[in-house]
Amino acid sequence: MQNSNFTSSNKLDRDHIWILVALGMLTFMSVLDGSIVNIALPSISKDLKIPLNQATWTVIVYLIVISLCIR
Repeated sequence: MQNSNFTSSNKLDRDHIWILVALGMLTFMSVLDGSIVNIALPSISKDLKIPLNQATWTVIVYLIVISLCIR
């Protein structure tokens, strides 16, 4: 009887590890996406002929849209 509980608990531990890995990858990818857009800001502001402080709204809108798509 105790063996089945141990096996079930062991499976739950493996599931929790995969959930943790998925959340870690999601966090890494969102930080990477934000960094890429921030690096592209000078080019965006030059191509759109807008000041850099207005181009930062691009990052905010981009991250909001990505967050809504994940949901």
